[in-house]
Amino acid sequence: MTAPTPKSPAFATSLSTVLRRGVVAAWGPWVVFAAFASVLTASIAVRARAAPFWHDEIYTILHAGLPSVGTMWAAGLDGFDLGPPLNTWLTRLVHGIAGVGPIATRVPAMAGYLVMTAVVFHLIRGRANMATALAGALLPAFTAAYRYSYEARAYGLMMGLFALSLYAWSEAARDRRRTVHLPLLTIALAASLWNHYYAVLTFIPIAGGEAVRTIRRRAFDGGMLAAFGVAALLTLPLIPLAAVARAQSQSFWSPAAFADVGHVYDFLFPAMTDRPIVIGAIVFAALMVAARRPRHARQPPRTLPAHEVIAGLLALAMPAIGVTLGVFLTGVFVPRYGMATIVGFALVIPMAVWASHTRWGIAELLLCLFLANVFWQGIGPSLASPPAFRDPFLSRPLLMESVAAGPVVSSSSLQFLQYWYYAPAAQKGRLQYLADPAEARKYMKSDTIDRGYLTLRRWTAVPIEPYTDYVAGHREFRVHEAGAGWLLRKLDEMGAAREEVASRSGERVYVVRLR
Repeated sequence: MTAPTPKSPAFATSLSTVLRRGVVAAWGPWVVFAAFASVLTASIAVRARAAPFWHDEIYTILHAGLPSVGTMWAAGLDGFDLGPPLNTWLTRLVHGIAGVGPIATRVPAMAGYLVMTAVVFHLIRGRANMATALAGALLPAFTAAYRYSYEARAYGLMMGLFALSLYAWSEAARDRRRTVHLPLLTIALAASLWNHYYAVLTFIPIAGGEAVRTIRRRAFDGGMLAAFGVAALLTLPLIPLAAVARAQSQSFWSPAAFADVGHVYDFLFPAMTDRPIVIGAIVFAALMVAARRPRHARQPPRTLPAHEVIAGLLALAMPAIGVTLGVFLTGVFVPRYGMATIVGFALVIPMAVWASHTRWGIAELLLCLFLANVFWQGIGPSLASPPAFRDPFLSRPLLMESVAAGPVVSSSSLQFLQYWYYAPAAQKGRLQYLADPAEARKYMKSDTIDRGYLTLRRWTAVPIEPYTDYVAGHREFRVHEAGAGWLLRKLDEMGAAREEVASRSGERVYVVRLR
């Protein structure tokens, strides 16, 4: 039997089959991922549309709405927002195209989350298989990352940039297109710090992995060192802004303490304390052990380079490292500052299951199917019947009546800005807040909110009044209470007469008369 010639039909059929198989092998997994990403994006958009902006997000909106980028920088130096400006700049860019809206304003966070899932999928697929990769893309949806994928703050972008950094570093370490991946590493590392100061934690897994790689190679990688060095240089303009944030650390609302390490992990991975999930994990681990291939049948071994393993483990340790950094250096740490560790979680867990090398790949397949099923059960109802938006101002009928009748002071420190934002435009000026950092420290043990409000007063039209000036000029005024604050306790201490004139579920209105 003779081999088919290049001009024969048999040869053409063979070539067509090879090409078709090659296209399916190359693009098939991405078609599956695209289907998943479409459902994921729809689920996030549904939740974003129903979620009202809260205190911190309104700061992003107000900061992005200042007249120019230069004005935004000057306001940042005045303490307008204690974070670096990248996320706010991107929000401003989106607003210039699509305007302010519950989805548009959250596009940078949503994009960061989706970039993270795509990078995790790509990284794992290049080392394992599609089922493992899809499991990795699904896992963040079961963590706090999903909630912050539609919050107009820096956390969604933080996760996307860390994923890009890990990808660029790992590819450059494998000597793959270094002329592309080294500049990408530089940009991703620098952008991470321009997005959030605690993104400095994302340098640690990469630096630790590179140290292991250097030891094993017995030589420094000049390109990697240059990438780290240039990234550090690009963050130098942030020093004045960081100094402003550092100055408020002593009275910040969330001081760092070693006792918080467990709480941070609980916050990031709420499923860890869910009994059915824990029981399911134990059963799954038992099935993995039972389904492992015999040692002599495991060919070839499923292993990863040591430097990638170390980077993954250090990524899981970032919250603990962050708390330590807060205790000894910055003085503050908030659980969501460790959000980037979810990228490490999404990479390490599926790869650990894959490395167990079970018969027929049953472990990674079951993990993928289980996560996909639970994910769909969780988001399916919201896609079929989207949740309705609940206006925070309209949900407070007593506040609506009070503002309609005339000026009223809100005693609710955290909720005030949200009530003001959603109040009708014609009535916004009637809802006021009295700010005094010293009194806030005395009664609330933190002055972060009041200092921020006084900064808002200097740059926006939000009706904030200094407490001492207001009480000096008003001997009688109304106060609306619907949330924690220090004002009523201060008024009681100074002997003011306080009469409750209206009350409904969760809110009260008082007439205050100063002696």
